[in-house]
Amino acid sequence: MLNKQAGNTNDDDYRALFEQASDVILVTDLTGNILDINTSGCHFWGYDRKEMLGKNTREFVDQEQLKNDPLTIPELVEGRHIIRRRKIQKKNGEIVELEA
Repeated sequence: MLNKQAGNTNDDDYRALFEQASDVILVTDLTGNILDINTSGCHFWGYDRKEMLGKNTREFVDQEQLKNDPLTIPELVEGRHIIRRRKIQKKNGEIVELEA
């Protein structure tokens, strides 16, 4: 449960939720550069946090798939919910298909 004092939620509480989530969570800028990633994301991709920061999400998506079905960041900024099946490559070379 989040600790609320005078209507404000502590940033440490948000950080704890972010880090303890079992789902992969990425925070990116408008061009797909990774600004933050949670522990589950690091485990999934096989990189440590420092290695992931600054990488672009396009680096992990199958390039042929990306060419045929590009990322739709402007539509996400508009608030649209877009889910695509993507082939993602992990650090060890393994390719997995997931919804992103």
